[in-house]
Amino acid sequence: MTVAIGKKFGDRIVIASDTMITNSNGTRNEIIPGKLKAIVLSSTISVAFANHANQAIEAIRKAKYAVEAGGGHASVIDILCSEPSADFLVASHLEGGPKLQKITAGAISNDLAEAWIGNPEAVRMVSKAEAVLGQTPSYPSMAVTTEELHFCDAFHSLFLDQGVSLTQGVGGIPIFLLASPKGHTYNGYAMTMRWDEMEIRSGSGEKIADLPGGITSWTYSVTSPSLRGVAAIGVSLPQACIGFVYLPLDPDWDEGLTKAPARLVKLPPGESGISRHYIDHISEHIPGGVPEPDEPAPASPQQFDFSFLEAIARHAASSKHRTTVTLDPRGLWVSCKSPAGGQSSLIDKSDLRPENLDYILRILDYLNAATEK
Repeated sequence: MTVAIGKKFGDRIVIASDTMITNSNGTRNEIIPGKLKAIVLSSTISVAFANHANQAIEAIRKAKYAVEAGGGHASVIDILCSEPSADFLVASHLEGGPKLQKITAGAISNDLAEAWIGNPEAVRMVSKAEAVLGQTPSYPSMAVTTEELHFCDAFHSLFLDQGVSLTQGVGGIPIFLLASPKGHTYNGYAMTMRWDEMEIRSGSGEKIADLPGGITSWTYSVTSPSLRGVAAIGVSLPQACIGFVYLPLDPDWDEGLTKAPARLVKLPPGESGISRHYIDHISEHIPGGVPEPDEPAPASPQQFDFSFLEAIARHAASSKHRTTVTLDPRGLWVSCKSPAGGQSSLIDKSDLRPENLDYILRILDYLNAATEK
C-alpha cells in the first residue's frame, strides 16, 4: 500500500508521502530505495499515487507527455481517471488559485482542503500526532504557517518514533512535495531516524552495502533541485556511503537503479550526502524546469520605515510576561522572562520590514508561551 496526504495551507499545498513499495508476491517490502510517490509534473501541477505502482507511474508519465505537448490540467485529470487500479492526489496552481483533487477508482473529488490515499491507519497516526503538536507552542515562520509546520512535523514524528516500517505497507523515507504559487518542488531537509537493522538493496535486488551491525539510528538527507517543476530528488545515507537519485518520469526508472549509474550514488566516507549541484546538473536536462522567482530586494536604509517598531514595542509592553526588544547591528533581539524561565531570539535585520509585522508579533507571542514550559 502506501500513504499520501495532501493539505492546503493558504496558497500552498503540501503532499507528504512515504517510499515503501509492497511487492505483489508478498515476499519482500522494498523500503529503501522504494519509489518516489509524489511526483512534480510541471511548475503548476503535481500528482501523488497509491496502490498499483506500475500502472500509476505509467498513467503519470502519460500525463507528463500530455503537459509537454501543450495539454492542460483537464488532460491530466482525464488520463489519471482512466487508470482505475490506482488512486491519485492532484495539486495544481492555475487560474483561480490552489486546487487539491482526489481520484479514486476513476472518480474525482474536487476543491478539497485536505485529502489522503493509501493506508487509513497511517492517516490516523498523523492526525493524532498533529493534535498533540497543536497543544505546544511552535516558533513562527514567515513562509510557513504553524499548521503547516505541525503537519510536516507530525508526519516526520511517525518515522522517528516507529522506525522504518510504520504500519502495513507504509514506511521508508518521508517525502514532502511543496506545491506553491512560486512553482512546485520538494522540501529538502536532513534528519536522524530510528530504524531497525536492515539491508539496503539496489533496484535489481542486489545487496549494495554491508551496514554496521547494531546501528538502529540513521542520519539521512533529502536534496531538492533549485529548479521548480522537475521530478528529481536525492536521498542520502552517509553512514552507508550511498545515495539514491529518484527520477520517476524517466522511462529507464523501472529497469532498476543498478542499470542506470546516475541513480545509485556511492558517497565517499565522510561525505554528508548528494549535493544540490549534482541534483541541479540532472534537473537541467528535464523539460519544464523553471527557476524560483527572485525575492524582492531589502529596503535600503534611506527607504526604511522604522515606524512599525512602535507597534512591536506596544505589543511587548502588553505581553503576559516581561518582554523587551532591543535593536543591534544584527537585527532585533527579543527577550522574555517569567517565573519559570526565559527565552530570547534574534530577528535578522533583513526581516525587519513593515510587511513582516505580523510575523514578528507572533515571535513575541511564541516566546511568551515558551517561557511557561
